[in-house]
Amino acid sequence: GAAPRAMPSPGVDGLLDQPGEAEARLRAGAAKREIAEAAQRRRRTKMDELPSAAMVRAFAPTERWRRRVLRRLRAGPAAAALPALLCGNFAPGPLIRGAPGPRQCYCGQDAATLDGDLDVHFLLGQAGTERPCQVDTNGARQEWVRRVKAVFQTEGWAAALAAARAQSDRRLLLCLLLGSPRPFPEEIAVGFPRSLAATTEGGRAATRTLPETIQVALAVAFVYTIGTWAASVGAGNTT
Repeated sequence: GAAPRAMPSPGVDGLLDQPGEAEARLRAGAAKREIAEAAQRRRRTKMDELPSAAMVRAFAPTERWRRRVLRRLRAGPAAAALPALLCGNFAPGPLIRGAPGPRQCYCGQDAATLDGDLDVHFLLGQAGTERPCQVDTNGARQEWVRRVKAVFQTEGWAAALAAARAQSDRRLLLCLLLGSPRPFPEEIAVGFPRSLAATTEGGRAATRTLPETIQVALAVAFVYTIGTWAASVGAGNTT
């Protein structure tokens, strides 16, 4: 049969960018990346503003905290309760919706009556003026509070705990009890020991963060009490 016809050659000019084409492609690619990055930033911002992110937003975990505190906890269901709590996924007081219907504390109180602060309500007993939480934790909640007090007293930080309890922000108090690495406001920092190496001219502690030793001790206190109870009843998270 006849030989196949050869495809016409585009010529050298057809294989090369015409003047300005390469630059235009670079600009278009850069614009696409910029749009994608802006969309991702918007998504992250919206997620950060969600009510379900209230605990992690207030606790403000740092990479150092994850590495030096969280990863030092013995792996298991009890230790999983802490990240579950920070993610709003702690079943006794969930901030995210894990099932159809209203979100509720294990005691039956609805999120709508607590401004969504189910986690604060469960762990501290009350988030505000609502009826106190009646969940029977087999003494775990009381033991957690006892251990937390012991940590602050042993380390000489009892005044910081008292200052936090005097504040109306219950979630901020919870952050302190859990050993958050966040800087605490002056109203709480006034209770930090004056014996710290760095102090202001007025004698108050210049640092507003808890020492790492206390962060670790408070994380352990939570895991060995609330975390152990949650694991025993299958309440580590909502999934």
